[in-house]
Amino acid sequence: MTEFSLQITVNGIQRYNGVCTSLTVPLPDGLYGIQANHTPLFAAVSPGRIKYATPDGEEFFETKGAFLRFEKNTAVILARE
Repeated sequence: MTEFSLQITVNGIQRYNGVCTSLTVPLPDGLYGIQANHTPLFAAVSPGRIKYATPDGEEFFETKGAFLRFEKNTAVILARE
């Protein structure tokens, strides 16, 4: 499976900066999945669970809201818990 870069900042503190194989975020119209080579995207993330898969396994956290940008195989999430 192809990897992409993922950077997660929660409440101003970097939580994760590394590679990712998949990302699932809650958007206003439902859960949205992202994998490598996804089309560019900028979205407001709804409160809920953000899940991401790394080479070491799956991780997740609950958010009260976030912003997501995916561009050039890099996902950046700015979230608040």
